[in-house]
Amino acid sequence: MRFRLALLAALMAAVTAFPQSSAARDATKTVVALGDVACAPGEAVTDTRCRQDQVAALTRSLAPEQLWLAGDLQYSIGAGEAFSGSFDSAFGEFRSIWRPVPGNHEYYTPGATGYYGYFGRSAGDPRRGYYSFDAGAWHVVALNSNCDDVPCGYGSAQLRWLARDLKANPNRCVAAIWHHPRYSSGKHGDDPRMRPFWRTLVKARAELAITGHDHHFEAFLPQDENGVLRPRSGLRQFVIGTGGRSLYSTPGSANNSQALVQDHFGALVLKLRPGDWSWRFASESGLTLASGDGRCR
Repeated sequence: MRFRLALLAALMAAVTAFPQSSAARDATKTVVALGDVACAPGEAVTDTRCRQDQVAALTRSLAPEQLWLAGDLQYSIGAGEAFSGSFDSAFGEFRSIWRPVPGNHEYYTPGATGYYGYFGRSAGDPRRGYYSFDAGAWHVVALNSNCDDVPCGYGSAQLRWLARDLKANPNRCVAAIWHHPRYSSGKHGDDPRMRPFWRTLVKARAELAITGHDHHFEAFLPQDENGVLRPRSGLRQFVIGTGGRSLYSTPGSANNSQALVQDHFGALVLKLRPGDWSWRFASESGLTLASGDGRCR
């Protein structure tokens, strides 16, 4: 018996001392997320507008393995020639790693044809604009929150697809990207149309929702679709509308808001690992202005 215990102790010590496997390291993904990005071609760059080139330089320095784009990527009407003339010059180098969703400005061109024409297959079926993919050990759903153009309420094809996709997903950790935030301290405020997304994701024990629309950065504590704080079961949301176009001031801080930055362009940096994650908001100059972490349920 003593021999067996000694052997077991030796084996446990060897396992503890052994370095992390390459497979485990490779499973960690660095993701950069941002939205509300590029001014129309020819608009002047100032300290408070049209900083897409500077945010692109920040993104490059962060060396992301995926780039999540949370809508309103090309102002002001998402025209194809504007994408080619402005957004592309800033972010075109990330073509192989970007994962976009459409914002409302993309649909100011009927059918968002400029957006779908520019992003092609990476934007999903242009009749839908929603799709899913994996980021290491994480499963990610990219949703279309332009509900007047692609229905997203209870009973809609999009919500039925979301429920099926989440049910079929074997990954423990789940994140979502869409444009219109369910909760926001900004001038657009809370969007109740996002309740069906939220409720479906909470039911599937998803962790994170990445949104844009309001031009500030904000991190929320976990909550349900009705704004009730749920530390053990709620969904965490980030607003990341700081991709370069302009910044909005906020009238105050919404319920369950954990961190709010309204005077800096920048990007959300996620480290996604099997079972947990960390996040930080990196300003245009590279400074970390807010950060946190969490574990998958």
